[in-house]
Amino acid sequence: MLDTLRIENIAVIEFAEIEFDKGFCVLTGETGAGKSILIDALGAVLGNRTTKNLVRTGCENASVTAVFSDISKAARDALSEAGFDCDDGNVMLFRKITSDGKSSSRINGIPATAAVVKQISKHLVSIHGQHDSALLTDPAVHGELVDKYAANDRQREAYGKIYRRLCDLIKESRALNLDEAEKQRRIDMLEFQIKELEGADINEGEMAELEGRLKIIQNSEKIARCISEAFEMLSGDESFSGAVSLVSRAGEELSECADFSDDIEKNARRLCEMGFELENICGDIRVLSEEMDFDSAELERVEERLDLLKRLSKKYGNSEREMLDFLCSAQKELAGITRGEQREKELENLINEAKAEAVEKAADLTKSRKAASEKLEKAVGAELEFLNMPGVKFLVQSSETPLTKNGREKLEFLISANAGEQPKPLSKIASGGELSRTMLALLSVINSKNDADTIIFDEIDAGISGRAADKVGIRLAKTAENSQVICITHLAQIASKGNSHYLIEKSSDGQKTKTSVEKLDKEGRIEELARIIGGTVMTESTRAAASEMLESAD
Repeated sequence: MLDTLRIENIAVIEFAEIEFDKGFCVLTGETGAGKSILIDALGAVLGNRTTKNLVRTGCENASVTAVFSDISKAARDALSEAGFDCDDGNVMLFRKITSDGKSSSRINGIPATAAVVKQISKHLVSIHGQHDSALLTDPAVHGELVDKYAANDRQREAYGKIYRRLCDLIKESRALNLDEAEKQRRIDMLEFQIKELEGADINEGEMAELEGRLKIIQNSEKIARCISEAFEMLSGDESFSGAVSLVSRAGEELSECADFSDDIEKNARRLCEMGFELENICGDIRVLSEEMDFDSAELERVEERLDLLKRLSKKYGNSEREMLDFLCSAQKELAGITRGEQREKELENLINEAKAEAVEKAADLTKSRKAASEKLEKAVGAELEFLNMPGVKFLVQSSETPLTKNGREKLEFLISANAGEQPKPLSKIASGGELSRTMLALLSVINSKNDADTIIFDEIDAGISGRAADKVGIRLAKTAENSQVICITHLAQIASKGNSHYLIEKSSDGQKTKTSVEKLDKEGRIEELARIIGGTVMTESTRAAASEMLESAD
């Protein structure tokens, strides 16, 4: 679960530290108070893309720290796979963003790439924003949700592998069937690219090595001075004794009294060993001094080589590996074009074989989706019934398509919100409130298979009110029995169901605007619920209604 979220200099938040409780945590506040900024900050520390706009005006940098405890096995496995220890079941994520847009991430204090953080974070937190409901009108999302529920990673990976091979073979076949003029143009281009890359003689890790060498050369005078001074301090000269001599003499002095005391003998021995080690270091420094002899020619060679590699990286890939892969691909394509008719016949057979295998793997994928769809229909239907949509009918429609990267069917959610009506696409009949509840129902069902211990809902209650809002609150509280649920809401019916309640407030001194987060006690919750119920006008009746709502939730 998410224990602590610490935010510094993110947008209007100068500093905020929120200690979240287990169970159902709700966050409320006026529109524009900064609730969305909390989500942006959390997204940043979880590895999402960031911009300099997140940094508070006038500040050089911003940071977000998130501490998680008792993390899932999947999260621990992901950390271990990425090379991070997590023996105590706790993990701390840190993200720093500078005013020029640069950022850095750490996991338990150790540097990590945003990609690694993002891979691990999906096992820690599942975030569902206020715009997720609108996404339900896009059938492409429907297939993703079914696959997530089906947990068919193995089938999708198997199909994706053969489909990519099929596409590569078709691409090669098309290249062979170009008209002669186009074919010659392609050959000329490939030959130029191959010649340029082969001539560069690229080696993996070379750019990093050259950049390191360049840094040393550019600072050679300082390095040489430091080495010389260090050597002199160790070895001494005619005017003074160096550290090597002094330590050795100290050891000899103590050795004369070693027979009188074990402690003296022990320290004498240590000094003698230290003297030998210092002699070795002195020798190593002498070698370093010899190696630090640079000339302008080497500097020029390193700079020219780096310039060449960086210029090629802009054309053929960001790293040496990507450039070498590009070279390999170009060589294969050129060989394929020049082999001519023989290769065309080979490709025809290979394409037929790959297509047959793709159809087989697609069938396995279809089977997993069909089984999942049937279960999903029943589970989501039951959830919608509970969320005050009686008589609703939820269906997953499957229509066959040609082979695509996603398989050979298109999945689309249909819904009949009223008894007797034919199910139709969500985009055609669902209201905002119906979309919100449908999304919540889907998330409730799908997240039951999710290994993330913390689920965050960012204002997904759009268009919901009254009895339906009360049911949504009950469902969220129920979900929080097995997972930590953090919900940003404008509805008192939902806020009253929380185990803990946090108020987000914005204030201004006329010069700067600040956002703060405060955990509310019972009286504070009554006041905040009364504000949500009554708006700007606070009366005893609204306070009484808020108190009653809070008591009934308990």
